[in-house]
Order: sequence, then C-alpha cells, then structure tokens
Amino acid sequence: MIADRAHYVLDIETLGIRDNAIIAAIGIVRMKDGARDGRFYTVIDTRQEGRWADDETLEWWSNPDRCAARHELIGDDHPALFDALFGAAAFLNTGDDKETAPIWGNGSDFDNRILAHAFRQHGLRWPYWRNSCLRTLRNIVGGERYQPKIERIKHIAINDAMTEAEELMYLLSRVTVKET
Repeated sequence: MIADRAHYVLDIETLGIRDNAIIAAIGIVRMKDGARDGRFYTVIDTRQEGRWADDETLEWWSNPDRCAARHELIGDDHPALFDALFGAAAFLNTGDDKETAPIWGNGSDFDNRILAHAFRQHGLRWPYWRNSCLRTLRNIVGGERYQPKIERIKHIAINDAMTEAEELMYLLSRVTVKET
C-alpha cells in the first residue's frame, strides 16, 4: 500500500511569499506505515541575510486571529537559519541519494520552493526529485477537504504539518493502484 512507505510532510511559516522570504519556522512530520514516525520543529531567528519580508505578509500576520501563532514566533533564543536548515536536512535525510521518501508541501509552489531556495543559499542540497504536492493529490482524489480529528492552532508550522500529514494518509488511503 502507498501509505506504508515513508513520507515527509513539511510546513513553513514565513514573512513573505517569494523564494527569498524570511523563514520563521519549519515543521516536518515523518509518516511510516500510516502513522507518525518522527517530527522536526524549530522556530528560527528572523534576522536572515539575503532573505526578505514583504508588507502584505506582515500585514497578514498582524490579524488578531493569528495572535497565538504569532506569539509562537517571538523570542530571542531561536537558532540561526543555517542551523535550522542543517537540522531539517538531517531529519529529511537529504544527503542520501538512495532516499526516495516524498517530501510533501501543501502547495507545489510555496513550502518546498522556499525551503529549497534557502538550502541552495546556504550551500545545502535539496532533493528536488522528492518534491510532492498535497494540493495536487487532494485534487486527484476529488478535491475533498480533510476534516481533522484534532483541532490545532493554525499557522504554527508543526501543527499544520501534523494536520497535513493526517490528511496525506487519508488521501493516500483513497488512491487505488491497478496492476496491469
């Protein structure tokens, strides 16, 4: 079954939407045999050379509905971006050319794209061949939205990654592969 193999689901929180957006947090959940098999989470120091915030995203974060998530990002003791990326690379096993576990982002042009840019910027290798898109899978199986069993505070990267990982397992259970 497709869900039995390893899958990584990632979510990032940023201060922009471009490739070079400041990354404020990374959340990754590893799924294996249909269950959670590990997680990586870090909030990151937002003083990041060569990376930028945009006014629209900063305004989006100022919405009172995002107060709890915004509070999660505040603090002075967060690691530098390189250290966070190095930890994410180790968790994702990006140094192993034989690793094939997909890395799922919620959209094909956001989480994975921005993280890949940051990896390249810091001389780390991003396994582009493992990029996968949860939104595309959702559309393939009919566009049905997953209803999480556990309500989590949205826009906290690890919370969103856990919910998206649950959705991935749900969607994969609906995929049928016909052998010829």
